[in-house]
Amino acid sequence: MDLSRTRLGRLFLFGALYFAQGVPWGFISLPLSLYLTGQGMGPEAIGKVLALAYLPWSLKLFIAPLSDALDLGRLGRRRPWILASQFGMGATLLALAGLDPKGAMEPFLALIFLHNLFAAAQDVGVDAFAIDVLEEHERGTANGVMWSMKYAGVAVGGGGFAMISGSIGFRGLFLIMATMIFVVAVLPAMVRERPRPARASVLTETPRVLLTTLRSFALRATFFALILYVLAPAGSGLLGAMASPFFKNRLGYSDEEIGALSGLYAAGLSAVGAFAGGVLSDRLGRRRAVLLFTLISAAIHVAFSLLEARWGSRTVVYSLALTGAFADGMLQATYLSLAMDLSNPAVGGTQFTAFMSLANVRNSWTAWLGGRAAERLSAPEMYLLAAASLIAPLVLLPLVNPEQAKRAFRKKDEGPAPEPAPSSG
Repeated sequence: MDLSRTRLGRLFLFGALYFAQGVPWGFISLPLSLYLTGQGMGPEAIGKVLALAYLPWSLKLFIAPLSDALDLGRLGRRRPWILASQFGMGATLLALAGLDPKGAMEPFLALIFLHNLFAAAQDVGVDAFAIDVLEEHERGTANGVMWSMKYAGVAVGGGGFAMISGSIGFRGLFLIMATMIFVVAVLPAMVRERPRPARASVLTETPRVLLTTLRSFALRATFFALILYVLAPAGSGLLGAMASPFFKNRLGYSDEEIGALSGLYAAGLSAVGAFAGGVLSDRLGRRRAVLLFTLISAAIHVAFSLLEARWGSRTVVYSLALTGAFADGMLQATYLSLAMDLSNPAVGGTQFTAFMSLANVRNSWTAWLGGRAAERLSAPEMYLLAAASLIAPLVLLPLVNPEQAKRAFRKKDEGPAPEPAPSSG
């Protein structure tokens, strides 16, 4: 059985692999944040921890050329990479289950960093494999599925685990996550990669990959896209470090309610939004979709700020938080699809990873800056800052034309074209 040979199989495979990324991500962003808040840490300290967790995702660019250059012959090109990364993710979670963060915070954070390094490597392989096999007209829908499943994983690992953390403890949470990771690892083992022409060794192939990638970024569209992905979308990242203290200390919500709202309901609606955004971006075009979804997200942040007097109403807070999560999901999936359109298939793993690495640089600087800003600005001012950070990078959007990139890649014929995806079945 080869899951990559049918459209439904491809969507299931990539959705499940993104779900495996989302569960630990959700745990780090909410239950761990709640735990640190309970230990007396403020937004600035929590922001530093989140920045450390996000940092490995900024390093994907250094390992992506290996994923494009590595080819183990009959064992495949992408599959061994994904399987090894999944194993590393599961192993680090098992190691974390044996630590108590109260007495071993430094080793705990080191393993959090290492886990995210393996998760970042898995993401490189999954995205490269998606570029290899997805048909162009299904990329928006596929990215919608991928991000919706990642958000579903975030909902389980964030809100779901926050609600049960008191009864099973941190050790139990890590064991559950490790089990999920190992179960999902069965799926890439069921993929049969197509035979490829004989290639040079990794040492000789890697320089060619790097050179082709540099040439692919020499276009106006791809060059300005690099700047765009460092800056956008930054709204939710700026608010991340203040979220748990804001809901817990300012609004008086319990850990269970925060878990249900921020981690379960919001992540669930983000998943629905991601799917809707991916499908709509196939129909509207990527740049129109980015513009529309950005304006919607910014408007919701502004509304949250202006309605401070109504924050005592759970109806108001829940409505704004959940519609904001839906809009954020649409925006994230569309940015992911845009990056895939801007990537040269000859070096898809490396170029797409470059975009995503810069997006994770954005996650790190927004977590750090958001934590510092939350110590100095009021909550309404933070929501206005988030809205402004979403709108400002739109000035770059007219310069980022995926059609120009596609024409240039076809014209230059940079490297062997990937084999066409099999029929949808």
